[in-house]
Amino acid sequence: MKIEHPEKFSIDELDNLFLWKYLDLFKLIDLLTTKDLYFTRFDNFEDGLEGLTGKAISLMAFTQGRPLTNRNDRQNRLDLQEQINLQKSQYACCWFLDDRESLAMWKIYSKHEGIALKFKAKQLTETIIASAQSYTNSDFHILYYGKVDYKNIWPFDPHENFDGKFNGLKKDRSYMSENEFRFVTVVPKIKAGVHHHFKLPIGSLKDFDLQIISTPFMDDWQFDCLKDMLKHYGLDDKLIRSKMKIKK
Repeated sequence: MKIEHPEKFSIDELDNLFLWKYLDLFKLIDLLTTKDLYFTRFDNFEDGLEGLTGKAISLMAFTQGRPLTNRNDRQNRLDLQEQINLQKSQYACCWFLDDRESLAMWKIYSKHEGIALKFKAKQLTETIIASAQSYTNSDFHILYYGKVDYKNIWPFDPHENFDGKFNGLKKDRSYMSENEFRFVTVVPKIKAGVHHHFKLPIGSLKDFDLQIISTPFMDDWQFDCLKDMLKHYGLDDKLIRSKMKIKK
């Protein structure tokens, strides 16, 4: 794969930072057994604006609730549908970038029985880049990455700047609390919708300098069960309890 990132971003910015992945136990088991990172196709995200270009968002604002009264309206809707279909050509693996836990992320993504993987950001990024560069499936031809840029996307702001080809690295300001860092892989337009998801090998978690942190809502017996499970993967020494003080 070809590797790209916004010009204003440097991987050296990730020194002394951490990337967090909040997971339920089923997704953790999948990662442990397959050793692959899961990338979700943009049209399967909750946010319906994921990966859309500025043109698509402006067309969406223009056509919303309007009757099809003439040819131009119909063409606008066709153009919009074509733009939306491009969501099916991009896949994202999303991370929380910070040096501290996030209570909001615990509540949204890992419930009462989940964990968070805390990676050194630069180490993980370099591993993902190396894996993508050696990936041989020709359908997936680009991987780009970087910090998410939060903009006034919806309601549509005609004064907002949507220039640039990294549309998967922008979100509406209402999502700013997620403080996201993303890896996005792209297939050609003719392959849009062919693949439901994408998986990228990263090897064993034992090879990373990481921590596996239990949710602050986890009971002691659940923590013990999790530790026993991780022993089978040689990872029990990486498990720690959340440092958050939560009333259960």
